[in-house]
Amino acid sequence: IRTMGSLRLNDVLTEQTGLVVVPQVNGQGNGIQVQGFNPDYTLILVDGEPLIGRNTGSLELSRVAVGNIKQIEIVKGPSSSLYGSDALAGVINILTERPQGTRASIYSRYGTNQTADLTADAGYANDRLGIYVFGNRYSTNGYDLSPQSFGKTVSPFFNHTVSGKVNYKFRPGTELMVSGRYFQEQQQFDFEVATTPTDKVRTSGQGATQEWNLNPVLTHRFSNRFKLTARFYSTHYNTATNLNLASDNTLYYHDDFQQTFIRPEVNGEYYFNDRNILTVGAGHIDEHVQTSRYGDEAVRKQSTSYGFFQHEWKPWAPFTLIAGGRFDCNTVYGSQFSP
Repeated sequence: IRTMGSLRLNDVLTEQTGLVVVPQVNGQGNGIQVQGFNPDYTLILVDGEPLIGRNTGSLELSRVAVGNIKQIEIVKGPSSSLYGSDALAGVINILTERPQGTRASIYSRYGTNQTADLTADAGYANDRLGIYVFGNRYSTNGYDLSPQSFGKTVSPFFNHTVSGKVNYKFRPGTELMVSGRYFQEQQQFDFEVATTPTDKVRTSGQGATQEWNLNPVLTHRFSNRFKLTARFYSTHYNTATNLNLASDNTLYYHDDFQQTFIRPEVNGEYYFNDRNILTVGAGHIDEHVQTSRYGDEAVRKQSTSYGFFQHEWKPWAPFTLIAGGRFDCNTVYGSQFSP
């Protein structure tokens, strides 16, 4: 990531072999295709928790800054029972920095089209307490590949990201980690819209996006072999777009979307030895969606209760066999066991 010098997550993933970043025709984000599957089935995780806010199966990956990314793990194919049907194509897990040592840094970059990136982070850690804070501001004036048309190919925007982690060790083997992230973006739109095959109208407006998440995780090691992890992940994403006619400033187009995702989960890992690892877990998901895209502003809900087990066996170094099963009970789609 450092060698590439990329500023946003979509730029990093574009360069990875086996991943195809597909811009969506509606301009709402980028889809990640893995092994020929639709972008709907590639699960994007940040520190093991899912990003939400998909539009036609795609996520706007440019909302994730890379300044605090420690590493990115990519698993191709449905090789795990831990993640469910969202991961039929594969899993991309983005691991961010943890508190370690005492340090602070600031980076800035400026480029063409008035593109500016400012990043700062700071951390402190001792034997029991660790704190890490990260902030980023990214903006651009956009660019225009067709000057003969009204508006820009990429509209001007600016966004802010603030995130942090606090971990505390109550005693050897017991640790609480609380992490959170807040993202906000403002966009300025100028579009020429065809009302008939021969007539066009000019529109101008703004778009706004907000996202936040909070994730407390409690980990307890009963022994060198057995570890239990309990987590409670909650996140909210909302976006709104308003376009007005340039002629009289009356509302021409409105779109809003908001999604809430809440998931408590408990899982245990037992290390029989270096070659045999058993994982067992259970959890519950509550999702709420409210949008104008369905023709109303009604709140739609669904819930999923699930349990899973997975055994990883490494008989010799270059060979791994993973066997597992997962049971999902969804309020909309019913129950299903997946071996």
